[in-house]
Amino acid sequence: MAGWEAKIQKNIMKIKVNALDDQETEFVDVDQVMSMYMEQFHKLKEKKQIDILKGVGTLIKENDIQGADLGIIDIEQLVRDLLPHKSPSPSVHFAKKMTICRAYIYSLVCGSNTDGIDPEEFLAGCNRFGIDNPTPIINKVLALYGVPEELEKDFKKLVEKYKGQ
Repeated sequence: MAGWEAKIQKNIMKIKVNALDDQETEFVDVDQVMSMYMEQFHKLKEKKQIDILKGVGTLIKENDIQGADLGIIDIEQLVRDLLPHKSPSPSVHFAKKMTICRAYIYSLVCGSNTDGIDPEEFLAGCNRFGIDNPTPIINKVLALYGVPEELEKDFKKLVEKYKGQ
């Protein structure tokens, strides 16, 4: 977090809002902050993609095969080991079993369309279904279709959880 604070401090501008003001107000360029967030997001996503490629490659080598006997259970365990287990909010989550199965099936039929998977083809499936995303995905509808009371209850739990920190 200290790195973020240092980057933000570099972008703080002090401007008098009114010519008659004695004090200057601190402003931050929102475009610069968004650029920093995007840069961090891309670094984390690239790291996760490299981890997935190495993990699948290692699984194939450990089994001393070309991917033919590499099953969904092995792939699911690999992805579970790479993803965080707990989401910071009940309204979002990381990839679950069905998403991992979809990426696995995609990797079987994309590219070479063989009975085995290739690390790059599996990475394409992970990218298509958001497994390589470093942030959790929304799993509750946050619009008029959702149940507002349930969402409000979830957010109250979050507030209570982080209030003491």
